[in-house]
Amino acid sequence: MAEDWAIKQKAVDAYNFVKAEDFFQNLDRIASGGEQASIVSDFRFVKTDPLPERKLELKFDNDRALSLQFVRPRVWRMQCNLHSEFRENASQAKTKHTVQPSVAELIRVLDTHYKLEWNVELISKDQDQSLILQSSVKKDESWVTVTQLWVRLQPFQITAYQSSASISKWTGISQSSCDVDDNVKWQKAPDWRPFVVWQMSERGVRYQGKSTIVSVQKPSAARYFGFGEQGGSSLLKDRTFLNHFNYDNLEYESVYGNGPLDSREPLYHSEPFWIEANRHPGHQSKTATFIANYSQICIDLGMTNSSEIRVATRFDPAEFYIFAEQNVSEIIAQYTAIVGRPWLKPRYALGYGQGCYGYDIKPKVEQSVAAYEENQFPLDTMHIDVDMQKEYRTFTVDENKFPNPNAMFSNLRKKGVKCCTNITPFINSEKADDYETLKQLMENEYYVRDERFLKGTVVSFQDQRYQCYEKGQLLVSNPNVDRPDFGDDYVFEDFFNRKGPYHGAVNYGKKLGKSGYYPDLNRKEVRRWWGEQYKNLIEFGLEFVWQDMTSPAISKEYGDMKSFPCRLLLTSPDEAQGKQPAIEIWSLYAYNLHKATFEGWNKSPLRKGKRNFIIGRGSFSGMSRFAGLWTGDNSGTWDFLSISISQALALGLCGMVIAGGDVGGFMGGKPGEKYTDPELLIRWYAACFLLPWFRNHYNGKPGQKLFQEPFKYAKYYEDHEAELGKDKKFIFNAVLPTTRYFTRLRYSLMQMLYDAMFENLLTGLPIVNSLAITEASDETLYSENERFLSNEFIVRKDLLVAPVTTQDESSKERRIVYLPGPDSWFKFNLSCHDPVEEKEEDPDFVGYTLAPKISGGCRMNVECKIEPAYQDYPNITPMYIREGAIIPKLKPRRYIPDRTGHNFEKPDQLTFHIYPGKENVGDHISLPYNDGVSRDSAPISCFSKTSTTNSKSKTALVADEEARGRYRQVRITQETFLSEKGTETRKVHIKTEYDGYSSDNVKRDLGEHYYVVLWHERPETVAGEITCTGAHHCEIVQRDESIKAVVLKVAIEAKDEKVGIIIEQQIGKPKLGSGTGSKSDDPVAV
Repeated sequence: MAEDWAIKQKAVDAYNFVKAEDFFQNLDRIASGGEQASIVSDFRFVKTDPLPERKLELKFDNDRALSLQFVRPRVWRMQCNLHSEFRENASQAKTKHTVQPSVAELIRVLDTHYKLEWNVELISKDQDQSLILQSSVKKDESWVTVTQLWVRLQPFQITAYQSSASISKWTGISQSSCDVDDNVKWQKAPDWRPFVVWQMSERGVRYQGKSTIVSVQKPSAARYFGFGEQGGSSLLKDRTFLNHFNYDNLEYESVYGNGPLDSREPLYHSEPFWIEANRHPGHQSKTATFIANYSQICIDLGMTNSSEIRVATRFDPAEFYIFAEQNVSEIIAQYTAIVGRPWLKPRYALGYGQGCYGYDIKPKVEQSVAAYEENQFPLDTMHIDVDMQKEYRTFTVDENKFPNPNAMFSNLRKKGVKCCTNITPFINSEKADDYETLKQLMENEYYVRDERFLKGTVVSFQDQRYQCYEKGQLLVSNPNVDRPDFGDDYVFEDFFNRKGPYHGAVNYGKKLGKSGYYPDLNRKEVRRWWGEQYKNLIEFGLEFVWQDMTSPAISKEYGDMKSFPCRLLLTSPDEAQGKQPAIEIWSLYAYNLHKATFEGWNKSPLRKGKRNFIIGRGSFSGMSRFAGLWTGDNSGTWDFLSISISQALALGLCGMVIAGGDVGGFMGGKPGEKYTDPELLIRWYAACFLLPWFRNHYNGKPGQKLFQEPFKYAKYYEDHEAELGKDKKFIFNAVLPTTRYFTRLRYSLMQMLYDAMFENLLTGLPIVNSLAITEASDETLYSENERFLSNEFIVRKDLLVAPVTTQDESSKERRIVYLPGPDSWFKFNLSCHDPVEEKEEDPDFVGYTLAPKISGGCRMNVECKIEPAYQDYPNITPMYIREGAIIPKLKPRRYIPDRTGHNFEKPDQLTFHIYPGKENVGDHISLPYNDGVSRDSAPISCFSKTSTTNSKSKTALVADEEARGRYRQVRITQETFLSEKGTETRKVHIKTEYDGYSSDNVKRDLGEHYYVVLWHERPETVAGEITCTGAHHCEIVQRDESIKAVVLKVAIEAKDEKVGIIIEQQIGKPKLGSGTGSKSDDPVAV
């Protein structure tokens, strides 16, 4: 009976995780639907110079308050406070969720960078029944209205208005269905009219206990995407509940039991940011919402009411940032400018990696690397799990299993392989004379204390219970008696609420794990100490960090939801405020873990001048400032392959530059599975080979997978032919050559990936783009072609990838591809030499024949068969190149070299493939080039950090104090025009736009020359006369009408910003009656 009573008390405790649907259903059962903010009883407009102090504060008749403040002319912040006091200098108060310490500082930094002059004013309307908070910008000495927030005082409601330009008529969408309000007056040109871009529901703010609920209108035509890591069957989310709550969710099936296609599952990372598109079909209007709150966030996305979205923050005040821009790119730019952008990551972070939970001795690591080398399969990173630690003591190396780690790391580094190891925020409590980390933790009291918030719940240790979910079932544990399978003889009573170290445990599966303590990483001094603990590993030769179990993940017998007890008191975001129950700031610990590691590595004298990299498992919005994200413990199933694309795209939409899942799946697809199905593995590599994060990672412990490395499949078949059957021979033998082909193809396109990663610092845009970003003119992506948003993507700007991600498509060996409009596309015709399949590389091979151009806006049923012939491998994944594209391509290497090292590295062979059809004079390609590893390569002006230059705290936009802009940026444009002789001429201009990287360095990295390939639509234009002007030596080395290409060899010379090289080729006959012809800057369509 006592046990039943304790379980019931736990079930009704408000300080628990609650499923979103249960939260809203409980809310709806209350007759009042929660305490409503219905009538504004008072308001004030805080208007002081400078601009950041301009803020509207509202008091309600129920002793609550709300504030509105423009952060940018198209971005506003809304805080729903729990109490009604007006706060003095609220804008100067610290903010927990932005890259700058206060909103005022954030505004000043962004204004400085954008050189923007803008204003905010308050206007009364209808005898003070409505207020208008209005932003405007100064253009040509006049003020132009940008956004108006109409605040109706009774009943309370906020409506946002902006003007919106029409998009291209190519879509054919009616523009008469927009919500136009002619009563709103604008200082705009007469052809622009105001539209509702965001609208709160009437009485749209409610309170229930410590929760704040905000309801907004959901137009029927609108589509929603983003939401960070959340799973689901589609990139688009609709008619669903969502839970943003960091959870160690093995195989994405813990809470609901349905697997990765259920978008309700709370996963490892919380990124409560989403974008609304297509509110007004045919118009450039996109909005986005960011919920700045570390507690659980519940979302009802039109599930209860199809015309309404409800957002609930379970604890703490609700803080919203609303973005209203013309397109998705601008929204991402603004969002990442507010939450922060990363420092420049090392180039090798884009390389291919191998990890195995089971490489538990040095020979296994070395044998894996040797096998990759033997099979001439590129490999850049090796991920060694906690197997390397001594008795699971974080920051240690077991030199019995990994003897002489310095030599091991050094030897692997000479082979081009950079190593990391798994670091968990856990300190083994078993005493050991040589474990300095534990000694320092205890001596300095850096640990999380066992101090509980027990108001309103059971207070005795006997009645404490913890809960979590596994495979859809709610589990309740008793910490007094329940212990993990690896054992722990501690006495719960001796620790409970004694204000000594909180005693937990980490479970690595199958009787593997240890009990211990947790560093209080919410304290600044502890974060500094944590960063210093990496010193020995760095000295051993560790090159980067794998941050795991970040929640922190704790065995279920020691806390709630496989982490801290919900009522355990943790240091608040503002340390001066004391402590808060863990559930109120649930995702803050993981955020500070990545921050501590990031700062520790960057401050380490042993890493002076080097870029650092962390790959982490989960955190909160803004994590991308510190680390990349891998999407946790997936499994080898078609469902996980399917969502791996949409997850990476969704995270990219949220500004996460490095993101992706474990290729092949970490766990087996079903109990007892020995390896990932070979066909599935081929499809996985072929689908994800251009995603930012590309790592084969699996659980190789006893009873789990036997292998997943591509080179082991053929041998396994050879040893088990009788068991597997002759019909399986082809697919097993195909694994190695096909996966090697796509990995080498990735390395041949590495410059394009790296360029996009570099640009992310400046724009916030991802490496791999959703079609929603790049195809802004194609509104059919939100209607009849919306399914392609989930299974196609664009690398950088111009390379479309349409992978096979379902078993049905793979078995039929065909898939439907959609080519977005209005641009036309060419079938991808580039390839790379395979050193095994093709013994000798054809020196004249440039690419396959350029196929006829395909009009955008069409669907095609294309073949995607896995064929035995190497020449057919490109067909496994359909790919297309946008007309007018410029694709940089390298000769693939076995690893990405460190040009700053003493080892001699052959130069890269760089080729620019330039495609016909669309001019890109206005939308040029810019290629930054640098050594790929040095911090001084980074551009100087970014958003990541403020620096004070005098006593007045003048803000400078500095990403990294070591950034010196030591890179070379090349601008390439092409256009077609009529020459003075009236001849249709194609012109390519290659010019060094910025040069902070010497020509000697460029020649060291690229050699004495590079190549330019001019692709042609018609074979007869290949023979056209070519002239080259500029400082460079240029020669034609190949004309090939059969493939429709001309190849030129261009010398790399000294600085040439003013001239560059201009390549002109005649592609048409003189026009009759053209006279002296058109001027060269007067383009004519091809």
